[in-house]
Amino acid sequence: MKKIAFIIVLAIGFSSFTSVHTDNFKIDTQKSNVKWVGSKISGASHEGNISITEGIISINNGKMVDAEFIVDLNTITCTDLKGEKAAYLVDHLKNEDFFDVPNHPQARLKLIKASKTETGYSISAALTIKDKTQPVVFDVEWTLRGTAALASGKLIFDRTKFDITYGSGSFFEDLADRAINDEVSLEFRVMLNLEDNGKHN
Repeated sequence: MKKIAFIIVLAIGFSSFTSVHTDNFKIDTQKSNVKWVGSKISGASHEGNISITEGIISINNGKMVDAEFIVDLNTITCTDLKGEKAAYLVDHLKNEDFFDVPNHPQARLKLIKASKTETGYSISAALTIKDKTQPVVFDVEWTLRGTAALASGKLIFDRTKFDITYGSGSFFEDLADRAINDEVSLEFRVMLNLEDNGKHN
């Protein structure tokens, strides 16, 4: 009986020693970048940058168990145009034809599931724009160097699923080469740093 009790105590002690540890990596907003690209059916395109204001990724024994990012749509810029042309395009993207930024200033990305790949993770997430949430799937390359990490990749979403139908050939006829592709590309390079207060469970 004493032997059994000793084994149970030993097992509990070993279990506590090998407790689950979650590392939380917080975004470095100054070193992170998201590039957007939108294009027309004709092949012409525009691009620019947008800022992530908050973000965290939680890793548990090599598995991504949680992640969430918030984008400030007020930070949209255009980098392929200059002066008044760039300002006009940015203002158009911010008005009700596109992202309606005065009423919906933020976009949010929340992890649903992550599967390990050779270079990082295959991500299933919920993307929220204009208070509409849709699933998106994309790959992330994950590089860990000491207490710093780099998450990079490309996310492509269908803007019409978020009630952004301006210039869409899926909704309007006779647009010809003025039609704008439904898909928007976001190329991201996100730098993160390990927080000191990693959760221990």
